[in-house]
Amino acid sequence: MTGLLYKDFKAIRGHYYLIGILSFSLFLLISRIFFCSAEIDVIVAMLITIAPFVLLGMLLSKVELGIIGADEDKNTQLYLLSLPITSKTYIASKYWFMLIGSYVILSICTLWGIIYRIQ
Repeated sequence: MTGLLYKDFKAIRGHYYLIGILSFSLFLLISRIFFCSAEIDVIVAMLITIAPFVLLGMLLSKVELGIIGADEDKNTQLYLLSLPITSKTYIASKYWFMLIGSYVILSICTLWGIIYRIQ
């Protein structure tokens, strides 16, 4: 199951998402520490409010287009048939990937909210 989760992570190019999320977190932290103006607070508040919806939408679209598309394009059906797993395990790995990805995104957005509220 871990291998299937890793395959899905690589199929959607998850490392690019991690770099983007960490960059935005660093930007948010630096802007909160060094710049304390009302204009920046409004912009950051809007970004934090919109971010969970945008990130979850990106995750859902990448799952549909990235993971499923990559599985169909690379003829992984033959590969999956050769593995000692059932189709239920394969489908469960997709659900687990979505569940873990959603949990991570919501946790990071909560962390952004905590950083934003630091006075």
